Amino acid sequence: MPISKTFRIWVHLLFLLLLVPLAILFLVLPLLIARTLVSIIAKSFGGLRSGRMIGQLCGFHAVDEINSAPVANLLVSLYMEGQIDLDLLKARFFTNVLKKRLPSGKLQYPELYSYISEFMGFSFWRADQNFNTENHFTYFQSTEVIDEGRLQQIRDELIRRPWKPKMPLWEFIIIEKYQRNREVCFNNLEYAAGKQESGAEQPQYTPVVLLRAHHALLDGTVRF
Repeated sequence: MPISKTFRIWVHLLFLLLLVPLAILFLVLPLLIARTLVSIIAKSFGGLRSGRMIGQLCGFHAVDEINSAPVANLLVSLYMEGQIDLDLLKARFFTNVLKKRLPSGKLQYPELYSYISEFMGFSFWRADQNFNTENHFTYFQSTEVIDEGRLQQIRDELIRRPWKPKMPLWEFIIIEKYQRNREVCFNNLEYAAGKQESGAEQPQYTPVVLLRAHHALLDGTVRF
C-alpha cells in the first residue's frame, strides 16, 4: 500500500520536532554548562573576579591577532569645526561615558576599562589595573598639513596598527591641521551654500578626531 504524501509530511514534521530538542540537549546544553563552569572557576581561581566572559556572538576577537596583526579594527572620522580643547574632550568623555552607571550602580561600559584575556579556552574582559585616560587620547604628531590623501594614508595605517598588550581596545587620535575638502566636511549643501552666500570666511585648517576601536567593542552585540 503506497504511503500518502500527507503521511510523509507528518513524519518529516515529527522528525524535526524531535531533532531540534535533541540538538539542543546534546550540542547546545553542554556548551552552556561548560561556559558556566569556566566562568565560575575564572572568578574563583583565575583572577577574574570582576571579569565578564565575552558572549558567543561577539567573536571577532577569536579569529583576530589583536596584538600583532589585527584585521577587525574599526575607525571613525569626525570632522570638527573650530579648535579642539583636548582637556575638555577627555573630561566630557570621562564623565558622560567612562563613569556612566546603570541604575544598579554598576558601570555601564566596563569593557572600556578592560582588555581581552584567555582562560581555559574562553575569552574574558579583564580589567586594566593601570588604566589611565591619558593613554587613550593623543595628538597625531606631524609638522605637515594633512590633506585628504594623507588623511587616508593615516587611516590605513591606524586600521592595521596592533593593540598594545593588556590595554583597552580604543583610542582617540586628534589631527590639528587638516586641509579640509569642502565636499567632505559639508554634506549639508544648504548649510554650505549659506556659509558661502553670507561671505563668512572659511578657516584654512580644521581638526579631525579619529576614533579607533576593535570590533569586539563595537559589533552591535555588546553593551557599548
